[in-house]
Amino acid sequence: MEDRCPHFDVLKDVMDSSPSTRPLLTTEVSEFRDDIESDAEDAETTTNGGQEDSSGVVRLQASAEERPLTGRARRNIELIRPPRNRAAITSFAWNDFNAGYTKVKEQEQLSARKNHQEKLAMQREELHQTARLQERRIACVEEEAKDRIQLLQAQRDRETNSSQDRGIVAQDGVGPMPKAVER
Repeated sequence: MEDRCPHFDVLKDVMDSSPSTRPLLTTEVSEFRDDIESDAEDAETTTNGGQEDSSGVVRLQASAEERPLTGRARRNIELIRPPRNRAAITSFAWNDFNAGYTKVKEQEQLSARKNHQEKLAMQREELHQTARLQERRIACVEEEAKDRIQLLQAQRDRETNSSQDRGIVAQDGVGPMPKAVER
């Protein structure tokens, strides 16, 4: 009991002064409930002249002397706070912490998923642009090849036409003849 109650040294004198005073248990464990019930039965049989309150607390008759509180004891008793269920408070705190942590993790996962999808969309768009650029390059090379072929065909046709013109003039005898070599 000394370890659990921070004000045990102040309350010890008060508890020792009256025989029916027992410490209150704040736990809800079933084994402690049985002990409390048996303590209540024992207190009823040993109080001899005590009166039981509606709250179940046995009070001694007024004939018992009350010990006056000194200034220091009065101040210490005023500092005593009512017991609170620390396990429940701790449990609620952990639940809040876990809920917050879970929410943050879900937000991080959602953000990571969005970033990944955006990255994939950008890569997909980059691949489409690269494919279109490659197709355009191929189309330009094909056009250039067609133009070269047409140019070569035009040059061949011109050479063919010019050589045919020379040959036709030379056969008819009309037109310039090659000069004879003089000896």
